[in-house]
Amino acid sequence: PANLAIEVEDYNYGGGLFFDNPVPIAEGTGPVGGSYANQEGVKAIDYSNDFGDFRDNFYRPGDTTRMQHSLDFVRKKFDDAGGAAAFVFNDMVIAMLGWVTDINFAAVLKEIKKRKLLEQMIAFLPDTEDIRKVAEHLHKQLNGRILKN
Repeated sequence: PANLAIEVEDYNYGGGLFFDNPVPIAEGTGPVGGSYANQEGVKAIDYSNDFGDFRDNFYRPGDTTRMQHSLDFVRKKFDDAGGAAAFVFNDMVIAMLGWVTDINFAAVLKEIKKRKLLEQMIAFLPDTEDIRKVAEHLHKQLNGRILKN
């Protein structure tokens, strides 16, 4: 489709638990019911990360995956909850792009490749040897999963 959108907002916690309509709250607070802030995920069940231990974020500090603030347009839901001034940010982007390994639909994988979505997201990251290794690994994963399906 011409208007394909893939939105990555958050990932499960507690071994597969999730919120259908999560409540945005300030980083460094929680956990509270209905919010992902400070909810701990289970590695290899709720998220995948083979690139090290990154516990340097205020949003979900118990998890070992890289996160950064989204570059998306501010959405009303987050702005109404206080916005950046109250440390309520627009979604979190998994900067290591591990979400690609969780996509199982061949048509979506092919669209990701066709539209060069990995390259677009990687362009927001620093140009370092580590990032280049991650990018190479993800491209191999993507191509392998397309061939497999």
